[in-house]
Amino acid sequence: HAVRSACASQTRLANANRPVHHAGLAQPVLSMDWDSQGRDWPNAAHSRFVQAAGVRWHVQQAGTQGPRVLLLHGTGASSHTWRDMFLPLAEHAQVLAVDLPGHGFSSLAAGDGMSLPGMAQGIGELLHQLDWPVQAFIGHSAGAAIAAQMVIDQGLKPQVLIGINPAWLPLPGLAGVLFPPVAKLLALSSLVPHWFARQAGNPDMVDKLLETTGSRIDERGKGLYARLVASPSHAQGA
Repeated sequence: HAVRSACASQTRLANANRPVHHAGLAQPVLSMDWDSQGRDWPNAAHSRFVQAAGVRWHVQQAGTQGPRVLLLHGTGASSHTWRDMFLPLAEHAQVLAVDLPGHGFSSLAAGDGMSLPGMAQGIGELLHQLDWPVQAFIGHSAGAAIAAQMVIDQGLKPQVLIGINPAWLPLPGLAGVLFPPVAKLLALSSLVPHWFARQAGNPDMVDKLLETTGSRIDERGKGLYARLVASPSHAQGA
């Protein structure tokens, strides 16, 4: 009941932030190019691409025994979030890490596929395509909200759902009122992702972005985030 209540609050936020459907909506930017940017990506040897729900998903899979564990990163991140725990966890479990639609090397989803319920449905279709029933979810930030939405909408019964700093509640105060309409306006312009990616070329901006999250990560992690936010496709997805 606690998960349902928290996820319902997040769903209201996501519904307010659904993409706007009209001719002026920004055209999708192509996803990050694996051949030029993915070969030295963390755990690249375990990467592959799967087509499902109209999305070309970048997934990383490892482990041959134990429970099936799905790793879901947060907004603005990618599967690199799990780079240091992915292989150690795979020694004890079957692990699947997914780039959310429009993040990292996964393509954007169409229409409502970029909303919270839409992402939950899309990942559900991906798991069906892989014939990979989940026994444990581990989600960071918005990834935890997506996991909870999957449990509610799809009637899943995992053994455990772990949220790391989970985004189960709307933004507090004025930010919760202003952010959804501002996000909608930004989504109307095809120039915004390119502008943001150019700004992200400044290392100071990346540091400031990370500081706002309260996260403390190593230099390798900062470098990976810098590559992500410098990509117009990732900026558009986030």
